[in-house]
Amino acid sequence: MLNVEHRRLPAALVFPDPLDDDLADDDRIVLTRRRLVRLALVACETGARFERDGVRHDPMAWMLAPRRLFDGRTAIEACLELEGCNRAIVLHGLALGLDADADEIDELLADEPGDIDEDVDALSLGRTAEAAEDGVDVDDRVAAADCGRAPILGQDGRALVKCRAA
Repeated sequence: MLNVEHRRLPAALVFPDPLDDDLADDDRIVLTRRRLVRLALVACETGARFERDGVRHDPMAWMLAPRRLFDGRTAIEACLELEGCNRAIVLHGLALGLDADADEIDELLADEPGDIDEDVDALSLGRTAEAAEDGVDVDDRVAAADCGRAPILGQDGRALVKCRAA
């Protein structure tokens, strides 16, 4: 017989149902408009990246799970601050997986614009194993085209180019 034990989540990981009415004892959080926009930005980028790359993971679950990227905090908490927002945008913008070492992302953020090429080339870019199943590996095709300078055709017939920092 299969032993299935349900463990209760730590209180810090239990979130109220967003589709229920607000209650008088709900936690109150005071936010600036800037912090609210940071949260919306990361939520949109997360959903867009998961759709774009075919990531088979729920974006909301990603936002609610503790991550090394945010020193053990959730994206919902961490992305209210500029540091967490920047880390999430870099993670998703470069498609570096679902989590990353915060120090490595901070090193990318600290680089001068001309220095970032070497750091990005050293990272394991891109697509998850699930996304690669579709047989279209854009990263390898772009890299094979003379370091991204030669145009190659994408699925829609338009030329693909690898973005480089100025």
